[in-house]
Amino acid sequence: LAAARRPRFLGTYGVALAAALALPLVLTLAAGGLGDAILAGIASAIWGPWLTLGLAVLVALGAALLWRHLHSRPENLRQGATFALLLALTGLLLTFGTEFVYIRDSFGTRMNTMFKFYYQAWLLLGIAAAYGVGEIVRRVREEGQPVAMVWLGCVAVLLVAALYYPAAAATSKAGLFQGRPTLDGTAWLDPQSGEGTAIAWLGAQVEGPAVILEAPGEEFIASHSRVSAWTGLPTVLGWAGHEGQWRGNYEEISQRGPDVAAIYQGRDADQVHLLLERYDIEYVYVGPYERQKYGLGQANLALFDQLLDRVYDRDGVLIYRRR
Repeated sequence: LAAARRPRFLGTYGVALAAALALPLVLTLAAGGLGDAILAGIASAIWGPWLTLGLAVLVALGAALLWRHLHSRPENLRQGATFALLLALTGLLLTFGTEFVYIRDSFGTRMNTMFKFYYQAWLLLGIAAAYGVGEIVRRVREEGQPVAMVWLGCVAVLLVAALYYPAAAATSKAGLFQGRPTLDGTAWLDPQSGEGTAIAWLGAQVEGPAVILEAPGEEFIASHSRVSAWTGLPTVLGWAGHEGQWRGNYEEISQRGPDVAAIYQGRDADQVHLLLERYDIEYVYVGPYERQKYGLGQANLALFDQLLDRVYDRDGVLIYRRR
């Protein structure tokens, strides 16, 4: 900065830094009152002082640079630089904000808020960084500034270091590329196995939005809730945790889970019939997971045979259709 403009920039930066440091306390004060604001300030000072200060310094620097650029001479005002500074400041504010503010969900933590906003933050910062690298290269070529050359060297080192991640992550996630590459998420299941042929049969034979009953799956396990997922047929209950998270409560889920178990484990034909009617279930799927989860035996299958038509029976998989 020129000597004549440096005091003005430092004054702007000081104001921006004070505002950034005060922002978390102001938000906490508005949301929870004075007591929460004091506790938040103490907690930040004890557990994360350097993180809070570091992010505040970066946010203030981005705001001061943007302010200085917008108040520069018209011939020095460049739209590309304005846009890049706006992107960088927005990205920094997103990372700074998620340290203190999150959207409350069923988990009660900032996990979902943080990683979803960080997606946007990294995208914004990446675009701004691309512009910044181009600006550094331009200054090196046109002006030969030593400082710009040093910055360009640092960027090159960071870029080379960052290139390790795509190669390592792709290799790790792909299991060292030992299998046949495919975009088919069902390729891990043998299409000639019991479940593979049963799911293919449903996809070919069932038309329309017929409700199929299967055992509710556990989250993030590909072999659970697989029938409804791969056929597109609606089911009574999928991943209960995610259903509750996005619906905002577990009232309906807490009823459906026991009802599904009552159908599979039921001994009273009238009760099972009423539950099938309640959820308009047309097909009941009995595969290895259903047998294991509900401990199904011959008595349960005999009740299904009494109430339903067995339309598929192969390799340990049964599919019943409601009459």
